[in-house]
Amino acid sequence: MKMRSEARTLLPHEAHTRTWMAQPFYAAVASNDASKPVESLGGYTAAAIEDALSFEGWPTGQVYGPDNALAANFKVDGRRFRQAVRLLEMRGVCRSRRGTPGGLTVLKPDLSETAHTLFRHLCAVGVTQTDICQARSVIGPLVLAGPSNVQQSTPDLLSAPCQSEYQPDNCALKLMFASLEYFSDAPHQLDDPPASSSAPELNADTTAVFMDRPGLTRHFHLATLVASKICSDVSSGMWRSATRLGSAIQLSDRYNVSERVITEAIRLLRDEGLLTTRRGRGGGVVFARPSDGDIMRRVFGFLSAHGLDGGTCSETSLLINIGTLKLICATPKFGDLDHALDQARCALLTENRPLILSWFSALRLLYDLPGNRILHLFIRLAVGFHVRQGCMDLDHPLHLKNEDEFRGLGLKMLTNIDRRDADSTVSAFLTLQALINKEHPAAGAVVTC
Repeated sequence: MKMRSEARTLLPHEAHTRTWMAQPFYAAVASNDASKPVESLGGYTAAAIEDALSFEGWPTGQVYGPDNALAANFKVDGRRFRQAVRLLEMRGVCRSRRGTPGGLTVLKPDLSETAHTLFRHLCAVGVTQTDICQARSVIGPLVLAGPSNVQQSTPDLLSAPCQSEYQPDNCALKLMFASLEYFSDAPHQLDDPPASSSAPELNADTTAVFMDRPGLTRHFHLATLVASKICSDVSSGMWRSATRLGSAIQLSDRYNVSERVITEAIRLLRDEGLLTTRRGRGGGVVFARPSDGDIMRRVFGFLSAHGLDGGTCSETSLLINIGTLKLICATPKFGDLDHALDQARCALLTENRPLILSWFSALRLLYDLPGNRILHLFIRLAVGFHVRQGCMDLDHPLHLKNEDEFRGLGLKMLTNIDRRDADSTVSAFLTLQALINKEHPAAGAVVTC
């Protein structure tokens, strides 16, 4: 008879979790509609467990328990704790232990499954063929060159071939590139979503599909499996935000599970920001467009388990920034870019807020232009992980000693973009980052999104 591994206790790092969740800067990175990164107690507890595992060095295979002791440590009741564990099961972070003691076993999230999660997010928020091509033109060469070869890779960032070989030292770039590869297998995902608001035909054959998906096995709770299947079905159908999927009873019939199981699955997806519920006539379960904050939470475990560190995050963000700026400079003149440049200049000239935050706003105006959406999201993933992992104190105003010099360089960079001078634009950008790093090293590592 196989002996069960001895369970250890897991202690939360409450101050760390509270700090990064309360940071306005983290909310700004996550996106405007993620001002509250986690809304439910179950979601908060799931984030706290991930933070604790990260502090432990992500001990894959380690067993923690029992349930009642862990719930007491994280100051929630048993039901909330189990809900948090099921959320983490969906992310491939852990597996709940069956039996009376309960507890959880730590897993190492799978690359293909996490990349598919990121792919589904891109489908849900809507991307174009231009977004995909431009993201591949930047990420592909970086995956091949590796972030350690910065000097060699950045000058020829757009001319290098795009292949599928991965460097083993940057799990963030591997994840980004792997998510883009799914579009090669499913080009129909770029089509316009159907305009119908009726419930989509979701696949009820759950068991066979679950067994084929990495990270999902029969050891997982049934509600976790059903939630994962609904998520996959809805995202693969490219349903519009606010599409009605049906009532809980209809979904339980469609997936051939009890109402209790489907209710728990809906709760899990609501905590992940993927579904919402409506009351009254025409109500039921409704597909919600996920925010960048949602996907940042869902890939955190993968990045932490695979050893991503702050230095690699900063380097990854910097490289994608350079690639994005080169793409913007290579774009023919059009009204949206001219308008964004005017707004960026106004943001830099604003004197009623810290200049670094004004610079942050100016970059976002440029990066949110059509064609750059995926790259901007990838930058946010790296930066958001860095802020959360390092728990940087960026709540205080960030002032620069040479604000006039900084503002002048920023305006010069915008002028270079207007002239489509990529080399001068990148040079000015790196000079600006050096100024920030000199006075605020923590801010310089992340104010690039």
